[in-house]
Amino acid sequence: MSTLSDLINAADSPAPSARTTTPAKVKGHGTSTEDAQIDPVDEILSGRSENQFIPETPLGIAVDNFGTNWNELLCLINTTVGHTQPSLDHLKEVAECSAKNLKDACLELSGEFTRASLQWRLNKREEAMAEDTSDFEAAIGRQQTLIARTEGLIASHLSDFANSNTQPKS
Repeated sequence: MSTLSDLINAADSPAPSARTTTPAKVKGHGTSTEDAQIDPVDEILSGRSENQFIPETPLGIAVDNFGTNWNELLCLINTTVGHTQPSLDHLKEVAECSAKNLKDACLELSGEFTRASLQWRLNKREEAMAEDTSDFEAAIGRQQTLIARTEGLIASHLSDFANSNTQPKS
């Protein structure tokens, strides 16, 4: 089993980088073509650069595997009228195999999301700390609100109980 540092520092997987803009000349966009900025992802998706392709990443592969296994599972469920259905043993075996493949794809996808998140947290420590601080402050605010509500409910229940015990029974 690999350790956390092995997952984070995997040499075979490229580090996910934030989308950055690079200066490039844009034809037909006003007079200041030297100052124009093009997003590299937009350039690749628009087809302006035929010899570039989007590199495969472990996260992209995991998403593709999940989609493929989900589609496989859905395709196995459909039924057609007029055809004899396979035996129950065959259906059970195919369903077990397909469900196991989908489970494995889900675990792989979850692991890749976790790895990407940890890598971001290690690379952007200040942003991660600010995000954690705001999350903690929001959680403290929610807890204080819940405590105030609970105190009010307990006080109202105690006063109702005290009033019901002091009233004479007829």
